[in-house]
Amino acid sequence: MLRATRLFPPCGFGIRLGPKIIIIVHFGANNSHFMEVESAKLIAMAIAAGLGVLGPGIGIGLIGGNAMQAIGRNPEASGKVVSNMILAIVFAEALGILALVVSFIIRFVG
Repeated sequence: MLRATRLFPPCGFGIRLGPKIIIIVHFGANNSHFMEVESAKLIAMAIAAGLGVLGPGIGIGLIGGNAMQAIGRNPEASGKVVSNMILAIVFAEALGILALVVSFIIRFVG
């Protein structure tokens, strides 16, 4: 049986999820607590892309839902509502594409 002191590295931490599942996170060799630049770029890219498409995704859902309510209340105005809805979705999606471009700039430039 292993003792708990041997499970956890000196420069990291460990998480016990059950009697047999243990996750050990080690921050580097030779007691180095600094993250490499390439790893930091990958994490920044993931955060920028993930948070950057979160807002447009919620916005597109709200736009579509409100447009369907408007068409349900006034079916005669569906042509104007649908054209304005598509225009608003295009603008919201442009922000998501911009976030993706920024994440690639973080990754490959600098």
